[in-house]
Amino acid sequence: MVLSILYWYPHLNQHLTILTMTRFFALLPLLTFLLAFDGTIAFPSYGSLAGLSARELDEIIPTLTARDPESPPGPLKDTSAKLVNDPAHPWKPAGKDDIRGPCPGLNTLASHGWLPRNGIATPTQIINAVQEGY
Repeated sequence: MVLSILYWYPHLNQHLTILTMTRFFALLPLLTFLLAFDGTIAFPSYGSLAGLSARELDEIIPTLTARDPESPPGPLKDTSAKLVNDPAHPWKPAGKDDIRGPCPGLNTLASHGWLPRNGIATPTQIINAVQEGY
C-alpha cells in the first residue's frame, strides 16, 4: 500500500498543479477587473467643496474676476515647540454650514481655529496656518 502511494504521489502532485493553474487562469479576468477598479474604490472622487452643482458653477465662474494673489508670508517669528493643547486654539466641531475637504491636516487646522472655522481660506491663510499650527 505504501509503495503504491509513493508511486502515485508525483503523478497526483502533477495533476493537482494542473488543476490549480486551470482554476487560477479561469479567475484571471475577474482578478484583472478587480485590480483595474481598485483605485476608484479606494479614492472616490469628491464633489464640489462649495456644495454647488455643475450648473451653478457654470453660472458663477464667468462672473468672477481674476486678481493678483497676495504675497506669500515670511518666515515664522516663533520656531519653538508647539503645545498640543493650545488654549488659544481649542478644538470645535464643524458647524452645519462649515466646509471640510478631503485633507485631514487642513480640516484639523480649521477645527482648531488656525484657519477660518467655516473652512474658506485664502492661500496665504493656509500657508500661515500650516507654519504656525504644525
